[in-house]
Amino acid sequence: MLSEVELERRAHEFWGEVQRILTLSPNIMFVKMDETAVYSESLPRTTIETVGAINVSARARDNASERVTAVLSVASNGDKLSPMIIFKGAENGRIVRTIQRQNSPYPTEAIYSVQANAWMSEEIMIKWLYHIFFPYSETIYREGRNVILVLDTLRAHQTGAVRQRIRENEIQTLFVPGGLTGLFQPLDVGINGPFKH
Repeated sequence: MLSEVELERRAHEFWGEVQRILTLSPNIMFVKMDETAVYSESLPRTTIETVGAINVSARARDNASERVTAVLSVASNGDKLSPMIIFKGAENGRIVRTIQRQNSPYPTEAIYSVQANAWMSEEIMIKWLYHIFFPYSETIYREGRNVILVLDTLRAHQTGAVRQRIRENEIQTLFVPGGLTGLFQPLDVGINGPFKH
């Protein structure tokens, strides 16, 4: 665990980099992306039992297998990019076949993917770049603005293949140092909760 002094140093350094970027190019658009777990069934918070009962039973199931990962993105102008939902599954399994059906029950505004544990991976990160981020960044470039992609330090965000795709598309990245997402994560503050609800 990092000390408070080290966290403060990292925060000051990161914020200094953001200010330097804005000074050099005030016509910049930041796009922040992050993942959040969404559970399909929440554990009961209340129970009903006779007043004075010594034991109160609540049936609960393990939610680990009923989780998806939502990949959410927001731009500094308030635009919300299309969400990506990562299901637990196989590339040619039931979920993929359901999503690809003509009468799929899933909203068409989102992009869907599967992974063995419903986690972000290098392959899914590249899919997010090509299906969601790059099309959005192209519209920003046409407006005469530059884009900076802000990511946390999750390994899947930093692989060689991911960095290469980002470089090829002339996108600058800014990585929020570990331990600072509470300070520099607007998605945690105002987007993830409403999305889950």
